[in-house]
Amino acid sequence: MVNCREILRYYFEGVSQRTISSSTGHSRNTVSDVVHRVKKLGIESLNDTMTNP
Repeated sequence: MVNCREILRYYFEGVSQRTISSSTGHSRNTVSDVVHRVKKLGIESLNDTMTNP
């Protein structure tokens, strides 16, 4: 299961996608897909109400 919250936490802290991939154990393609979806939705920060789905 992809941990989107963890990926986004790192992403919004300014961590590179390659480092996020290494830290979370997800492929770079998975990290890129999550980041792309977030950008498309216009989400600019992570809040407590957001869940993985």
